[in-house]
Amino acid sequence: MSLAMYKGHQKGCKGRKGQIAVEYIIMVGFLMALTLPIISLFLEYSRGSQDKIITTQAYNAARKIVDTAETVYSYGEPSRLQISVFFPSNIDSIVLRNKEVMFKIQTSSGITDVAVYTIANLTGSLSTVEGTHVITVEAKSNYVEISE
Repeated sequence: MSLAMYKGHQKGCKGRKGQIAVEYIIMVGFLMALTLPIISLFLEYSRGSQDKIITTQAYNAARKIVDTAETVYSYGEPSRLQISVFFPSNIDSIVLRNKEVMFKIQTSSGITDVAVYTIANLTGSLSTVEGTHVITVEAKSNYVEISE
């Protein structure tokens, strides 16, 4: 092989390596362009699912408190029951007033109210800490007191 042919062969290899690198970069960019929207959709879906789970757990907790309050109210004073209720994460506040139990939940779209209504007037306060709570529901003369 002559020196001129050898130098020409080297130039061809360098050009090929550059072309391969450019093709590789284009392929990686194309794959990222396909992957990023899929990851974004997955994250949005999982965030929505988490909000639904927390909201449902809050509704179930409120429903259990209301059902117990109505039972105790119908039995009359001095009836008292203790229940175990799970509170989900992201509870901003719990309101027990008049004939309503309302959980204010922090979701990805802001504060969501989860309310359950009852026949009994309610008073009391509850902690917003996530986890299982032992709640005392006690009938008074014309209302139901709810406490931990």
